[in-house]
Amino acid sequence: MEKLALYGGPKTKITPFGSGKRYGQEELDQLREALEQNTLFYAHGKKTARFLNKFKKMYGSPCAVAASSGTAAIHTALAALDVGPGDEVITSAVTDMGSVIGILFQNAVPVFADID
Repeated sequence: MEKLALYGGPKTKITPFGSGKRYGQEELDQLREALEQNTLFYAHGKKTARFLNKFKKMYGSPCAVAASSGTAAIHTALAALDVGPGDEVITSAVTDMGSVIGILFQNAVPVFADID
């Protein structure tokens, strides 16, 4: 086993750490453009429409739907699949409520599954 870098061994990280800055001027400009589009619901704005068109092209899909969260995306997907009252939907046993809420909103039954 090699020595730790602390004791004279080789360093495992030789590239510098990032600045910690999470966004720059380009992101601020994009955000400002989205906020100033005068659309009550951003899901119906120009930026969202452009994104959905690119997404459909990239994946060869005839349709795509924007969602405000993962929870909303799961709910939308279950509704599109016509999951309804009494249907069982398998989900992870180790999960967040967000993955279960969409199932419950469809009046379906979550079935928790794990590798064991």
